[in-house]
Amino acid sequence: MAPGVAAFLSILALIILQLTGWFSRLPRELGLSSGNELLGWLLAASVASVVEIPVSSAATLHLGVLWLLGAFLRLMREVPSPSRWSVGAALFFFGFAFFIAGELAAIDPAWALFPLQPFCLAFLTGITLLIAPRLDLRLSILTGGMLAGIIFSALSPLSPSGGIRVGSAAHWDMLWLSLIALTAFHRLLSWAGRKGSQAKL
Repeated sequence: MAPGVAAFLSILALIILQLTGWFSRLPRELGLSSGNELLGWLLAASVASVVEIPVSSAATLHLGVLWLLGAFLRLMREVPSPSRWSVGAALFFFGFAFFIAGELAAIDPAWALFPLQPFCLAFLTGITLLIAPRLDLRLSILTGGMLAGIIFSALSPLSPSGGIRVGSAAHWDMLWLSLIALTAFHRLLSWAGRKGSQAKL
């Protein structure tokens, strides 16, 4: 499957589910004003999936990075002030670990056949489920961490493209698969918690 296709199909599936009413509680959990705002973000993401902007002869920008920045800032608006320092520390660790995984794959040929960066991202997403109690906090760490990791990678002298490449279709795929996995596990944990509370009663 070509890079970017998995993300586009994921976004399309989410748009369909939103339009059919499956995510009635999700906008409230994210601190969004309505389901229409969520739909707007998803439609914008579908456009961002397929656009790369040539900034100069040596630099390109995947439009998904701008979407990611906007989503992170929107989520952070809903994070309580006392939690912002902890979220900031967590996303910096997240981004640095994601960046190091990419650098190891570029430096050491032994990692060439192992998807180290996706594995690292899955591991970090699992940690995010453990350290943050609410969905908006969890997604703030994920989006901010991915953004930091992409920026670190773009500034790395080990960039395989030989130029400055901010974001890529492969990063976009990893982001959306992680967003969906994080949201799905959040819902599963919430459901399990409610069932456990009911069983105690």
